[in-house]
Amino acid sequence: IKTYEKVTTELSKATTEHSVLKTLEDEYDGYEKGVKDILVSLEDQTGIIGIVASLIEVPQKYETAIEVALGRSIQNIVCDKISDAKRSIDFLRKNDLGRVTFLPLENLDEKGQQAEQMSQVTKDKGFVGVAKDLIKIDDRYKAIAEFLLGRILIVEDFDTASRLIKIRSLKYKVITLQGDVLVPGGAISGGSFKSKVSNILSRKRRI
Repeated sequence: IKTYEKVTTELSKATTEHSVLKTLEDEYDGYEKGVKDILVSLEDQTGIIGIVASLIEVPQKYETAIEVALGRSIQNIVCDKISDAKRSIDFLRKNDLGRVTFLPLENLDEKGQQAEQMSQVTKDKGFVGVAKDLIKIDDRYKAIAEFLLGRILIVEDFDTASRLIKIRSLKYKVITLQGDVLVPGGAISGGSFKSKVSNILSRKRRI
């Protein structure tokens, strides 16, 4: 009986949480206004596939790093053709709804870029992987992963990142699991991380 009561309580809590999270997801809570307007109010949805965040699955341990890696592009809208993006942009402009970035599949290069430094990078004990390889995405949208995450390395910690950015001519941005960002020959940013988009990736996982 105690086990039954425990499971019943857990089920009730899970059902309530699922309902709340699903409502937030369905209402595009945390997304920019222009993105919501396209997905909700654009009459002709032909070719509109969805938001980047809705097309990927990210293991919990990589959520912070991937969300930092994607930045604002986590809200980019994926569409089939350039003409789909143009129709949507015309709608935004006509109604003064702000700006949105679109990723037309026909405009993206599906071939990954190989860097000569990778053999040296992968030998480092703190190397986790190239960001695009740490997510799950339908084969139809592999070009999206390549475009947004194909030039980003995910590593265990700051010390690893600091070693890797010293590799001569490294062309990859390096991001730690804590969300620190190190750019070879450029800026370094870090500190505590608080999601600016209502933990969209975490919300998807919880649902």
